[in-house]
Amino acid sequence: MSLEFSPEQIETPLYRFEHEAMACDWEVFIAHEDGEYARQAAFAAFEEVDRIESDLSRFREGSDVRRLNGAATGETIRVGPYARDCLLLAGEISEVTGGTFDIMVARAMDEIRAGGTSRADLLPQEPLLEINPNNGAVTILGEGVAIDLGALGKGYAIDCLIQVLREWNIETALAHAGTSSVYALGTPPDCDGWPLALRNPRDENSVVATLLLRDAALGGSGFDAQGKHILDPRSGLAVEGKIASWCLCESATRADAFSTAFMVMSEFEIADFQNRIAAVSGLVLLENEIPCFYRWGVFEDLDLNEESLKFCRLVEVNQPEEIWDADPLLKTIFHRRVTIVWSDQTQRSGILLNATRDWLQLQSEDGPTLFVPREAIWRVEVIQN
Repeated sequence: MSLEFSPEQIETPLYRFEHEAMACDWEVFIAHEDGEYARQAAFAAFEEVDRIESDLSRFREGSDVRRLNGAATGETIRVGPYARDCLLLAGEISEVTGGTFDIMVARAMDEIRAGGTSRADLLPQEPLLEINPNNGAVTILGEGVAIDLGALGKGYAIDCLIQVLREWNIETALAHAGTSSVYALGTPPDCDGWPLALRNPRDENSVVATLLLRDAALGGSGFDAQGKHILDPRSGLAVEGKIASWCLCESATRADAFSTAFMVMSEFEIADFQNRIAAVSGLVLLENEIPCFYRWGVFEDLDLNEESLKFCRLVEVNQPEEIWDADPLLKTIFHRRVTIVWSDQTQRSGILLNATRDWLQLQSEDGPTLFVPREAIWRVEVIQN
């Protein structure tokens, strides 16, 4: 989500190739003097992605991950190099991130997709796999194995795709999987890097920042059309208080996984990670009525478009009883067109639907329903018909 490459910004001729895999659209842009050679290299790379998906998808019959999820306690399953690599990387990343990243979330994710609520008892509290890195033998140590590699699988496939392009002696390329995982190989000769835009997932027309990427990966996580689908694997609870995160580092696998972990980490955990892992850069947008974010590494010097970060905090109110009685004055203007003026003079117009002790609920004229914190409001003006 929220990453965008604009090829028209590159003057050097580029060859563009498309592919569908892992439930998203893939693109590879290659700068090369021979278009047919570039095509063959791109399709060799896409074939590698398809092989990886066949082994890693928990929804594919016979895949390594599906076999592990269906194995009994004490059973040993031999997996291929793709699954072995991902399992080992996932264990390493879980340790580095203090457990804020974990691949044992399949049961909890299925509960959410079915309309339920995740629970801590759906997540294992102890290691359930023992992996032999030499031969790929995986032993099941207990019940509850529920692997989902969605938070790093695309990044891993991107890294493998780039390796295939290198083997074909491709020196300049950019590849992305559904715009959430990107790797930039080299840079076009007329540029300092591959230009990428980071977009606010609450407003895809709004660019948070642009950067030039070269020989590095960028991963993004956040809440957009899918809603709040990221879990804290330690508690099973949905993540609150954040909107999006990006990670820039040397591999797309780690960029994907770390960006997910950043959505889960507390302020203290983010600061601790930043101090320990100097080679990784991050940007995290917080859910607030004023621009609020954490950033470090490469993102410290990035020119952020703070105007694009001026969003209202959005709050889900699922049950009618969560709406408290409003004061009498506001009740007189329910369902009327109003303009809410923030303390910084920002304005938003729409229909006033309801109010609580802390929020006003506004059906804005441009579409979304907003829950505006009262403490941020300067005044409410009724629009005369």
